[in-house]
Amino acid sequence: MVKIAGKDVLATWKIIVAGIAAPMLYGFYAAIYFGYLLKRKPELTLQTKMIRACMVWAIQPILHYILMRLGDSGIDIYKSIKPLFLAVRNPEVGQILRVMRNDLSRDITSFVHEHQDIFFPGVKEQVHSHHDDEKPSLTKKKSFIHRGK
Repeated sequence: MVKIAGKDVLATWKIIVAGIAAPMLYGFYAAIYFGYLLKRKPELTLQTKMIRACMVWAIQPILHYILMRLGDSGIDIYKSIKPLFLAVRNPEVGQILRVMRNDLSRDITSFVHEHQDIFFPGVKEQVHSHHDDEKPSLTKKKSFIHRGK
């Protein structure tokens, strides 16, 4: 029995969509446009209509990529607007957010250290301190994300 990793299945799905489904969908849209040209633009020659439909088919992947990139960066900008307004209206909010982030980071780190045996059963617990001269303690441990730094 062969076990397929999730990455392989996901990569295969992406290849199928990018290589087969997307061009077929673009072709369908181009065919609809060609039908529109046949019905509504009788003054154009058949060759001109075919060239326009092919151009629509060729431009669609480029537009799709550009719009995906713009949408991704647009969402990031949209998400950053509210904290920006809060910081401009009330400068103390920045300090409050920093304290909240530090508290959350400390809580997550302590949770991971408390439940380390469940998450990482084969890993021995390593205690790190911020300074070499201090005695190691649970409150001074670095999170598992920053251990290599």
